[in-house]
Amino acid sequence: MAVEVDRADGHAERRASEAMLDDLQRRGVEPATLGTDKGYDDGAYLGRLEERGIDPHVAIKDGPISLDTDEGVNRWLCRAMRRSRGFQTSQRRRKMIEEAFGWIKDYAGMRRTRLVGRWKIRMQVMMAAAAYNLVRMTRLLAA
Repeated sequence: MAVEVDRADGHAERRASEAMLDDLQRRGVEPATLGTDKGYDDGAYLGRLEERGIDPHVAIKDGPISLDTDEGVNRWLCRAMRRSRGFQTSQRRRKMIEEAFGWIKDYAGMRRTRLVGRWKIRMQVMMAAAAYNLVRMTRLLAA
């Protein structure tokens, strides 16, 4: 539904996902859940998702969780959610998204871009994602 390019500073994934959620909200789409990988394991981010009314289906890193803060409680609740059917479905669907990234890297030239500048790379990613959607549409229409 959306793609974004941002500078890699350790917070880019979470920042970009919130920007994309804002964009989806402006378009009238209200997601109920959000399935992500371990890169999104941040208690404050999980709290902001819950404030939006979105159930975070985030893969939480292994290891102890301190329950002394709200962030720790958010991470603990997310880890406890792993046993739910919805969480497992989100993680299976996430694999489909990873397939799209694989196609974009292999066939659309994003494994090693030749462009310099975030806005140029953003345009290349958007074109690659649009091309992938066209490929998917041909498969869906054939079925």
